[in-house]
Amino acid sequence: MASNGQRKLLTSLLNIPDIKVIDMLQETSIGKIFIVENLNEAATCPHCGKVSHHLHQNNWYLIKDLPISGENVYLKINRRRFKCFHCSTTFNEALSYCDKNRQYTKRLASDILNQVKDSNIKSVAERTGVTEAEIETILADFKKKLAGQKPEKLKRLG
Repeated sequence: MASNGQRKLLTSLLNIPDIKVIDMLQETSIGKIFIVENLNEAATCPHCGKVSHHLHQNNWYLIKDLPISGENVYLKINRRRFKCFHCSTTFNEALSYCDKNRQYTKRLASDILNQVKDSNIKSVAERTGVTEAEIETILADFKKKLAGQKPEKLKRLG
């Protein structure tokens, strides 16, 4: 178990808002696993917008993050499920650093997008340890985000 000083150092090393590192495991086959917990004690219901403090269930996930010193990094996170007493819905808490139903962080997805610009999907998959299917999902998600935006700062030529 990491000491308080080590936990603070590891938390600042990860630099992800709203989480703190509880412990770190070194697995020779896959890399570093940071066991993290959310600092928020409540979550906002996506259906009615009310804040819920009632924890309904705990679900542990491994989420891939950016590598550190060339070594794969995973976050072991308890993605809690809450119950809303206002509308009787159960829902998973939203994570600011990870999109819904994704097993990688937003910053890893952004890094992969930048790598794909100068390379191809297969070589990026080999370098990052992310499957080609996941990279295609990242590209599809990015395409959906772009489709809803209007171009900015366009200049008319001629």
